[in-house]
Amino acid sequence: MSMAQFRSLLWSLNIPRVSASPCMDPSIAAALRPRLSNELQAHLWHCYSQLKRSHAAGVAELSAADFYVLRQILLRHADATSARWVLAVVRDMKKCGHRPDVVVERDTMNAHRALEDYHGVLAIFDRLLVEYGAALPVSIWNLALLAHLRLGHYDEADRFIECMAEHGRLPDMQTYNRLMHRYAKLGNLARVRALLERARSMKLELTDYTYATYIHASVNAVDLRGATRIFYNYLCHMRRKRLPANPVPFGALLQGLIRQQWYLAADKLWATTRLYRMRYSVKLYNIRLTGLVAMGDMHRAEALFAVMRGMGDTGTDAITYLEMIRGYTRYGQREKARDLLLSTEVWRLTVRERTVHPGFSHLIAAIIDAGDEAMLKELHVAMRSLPSDIMPDTATLNTLCARQRRPIDLTEARAILDRFRRMHATPTVATYGVLLTRLLQSGHPLDAVALYETDWKQARLTPNQHIYSSLFHAAYLLRDGALAYTLWQSLQASCQKPNWIVVSAALRVFAAIGDSTTCLRIYRTYRQQEGVPPSATVVETLLKGLVRDGAFAEAIAVWEELMHYYPKSNALS
Repeated sequence: MSMAQFRSLLWSLNIPRVSASPCMDPSIAAALRPRLSNELQAHLWHCYSQLKRSHAAGVAELSAADFYVLRQILLRHADATSARWVLAVVRDMKKCGHRPDVVVERDTMNAHRALEDYHGVLAIFDRLLVEYGAALPVSIWNLALLAHLRLGHYDEADRFIECMAEHGRLPDMQTYNRLMHRYAKLGNLARVRALLERARSMKLELTDYTYATYIHASVNAVDLRGATRIFYNYLCHMRRKRLPANPVPFGALLQGLIRQQWYLAADKLWATTRLYRMRYSVKLYNIRLTGLVAMGDMHRAEALFAVMRGMGDTGTDAITYLEMIRGYTRYGQREKARDLLLSTEVWRLTVRERTVHPGFSHLIAAIIDAGDEAMLKELHVAMRSLPSDIMPDTATLNTLCARQRRPIDLTEARAILDRFRRMHATPTVATYGVLLTRLLQSGHPLDAVALYETDWKQARLTPNQHIYSSLFHAAYLLRDGALAYTLWQSLQASCQKPNWIVVSAALRVFAAIGDSTTCLRIYRTYRQQEGVPPSATVVETLLKGLVRDGAFAEAIAVWEELMHYYPKSNALS
């Protein structure tokens, strides 16, 4: 690919994001905002890598604007892979002589945030604060504040907000709400009140979620009268603005009353909903449904359920059906629970919602937990006879398979795979991961290896980290060094960066067979690939293996290298 072709591709993908108005309908805003598929993003990175290798001047001809567009496109999906690409692009940009400005540093911080490297975010912020001082943009401050919250440094975040105010910077209200929400979950009502007063003193615009968080804190502190007073203050606030009330604060108060079993107060509150001009909210109606089920008032629950169904496709969601099925199951109406679970309507909802969160699996898992083996068998029978247009997806079937408790062997595992194919659901990597887990839990590591050697290889799928960790566990149980060596070589050839679970599983195998040399090589490879200190679990597994093998000098060397990372680890000491 020539430089001109790459530039043409790059700028053709540079569709600016649409900044949605707060009053715009969320579905319209989502439709206006451009989407970039992961495949197209990966294709752009492939072209960039190809350009670096094949073009004589590498990427030195790219301008600062080209690099900026490339970073923005790669950050469109902020996952770990795209974050690593962004960091590589920043390194290339610096090599080409482009001095990084605040925008580049912000993108670098966002990449570290996507990698969950919040210490890296704070290190960049500390450097920028020295370099730019009061000129540092508020977006950089808010990223650092978010990093403190993610690391659990809540007192530090509190002080950081004071530091922002001293520099004339106001925190992002969404991040500020997150800090309030943390103290609300802890039931620290005094701290939430102090944060709210500070927000008012800083002239921050209080949002619906700020009030909802304050109500949540009062509920957790069992101050329900205070929560009610806050809610009515919120209503007065919205009337002054001549805006309709948001269902979120109302839902927070209603949920609090239900959790504290103040059912009469919840009934009285619900009776006032039509006075507040609130738009219909499935979440809010689900909370009311939960309260009715908790009271055991299935007659009114069924009436509300009928109203929600009458709202059309958007009137119900997975939780609606889950609550009704739980209610029927809890109060002995198992026939109604079974009929609702196996109804065509539930499976049409499955198909509709899998575009939102794949597979509808969490609902099915919870339903199975509330049911019994007989119900599970009926569910399988019903799914086999479903029309092809509402056939449950593979993720749902994977969850059904994972939730079954009975032991299986290789024959049963292959029967499950055949059942998937009969239902026109192609077994995925996750399917094999579930089967390997169940075989190992059933005490059949040989069967797990046999499934991998035959069915898995015939399917020609690419193993993920879960598959590797399961197989390393099988090798450990069998003390099969040959399998462990083959798996590690396959992992290296796949160019995947193993996570700490896989590395720990591999170390445990080689430590068990007494191969301290391979243990150290894996550890060094892992350190080299990740560029961060390994987890305490990995280090503990490695040290145990080295000590068991008598390699005391190597164990001491590793410990001295890493002890400053784990000063308080009793297990390692």
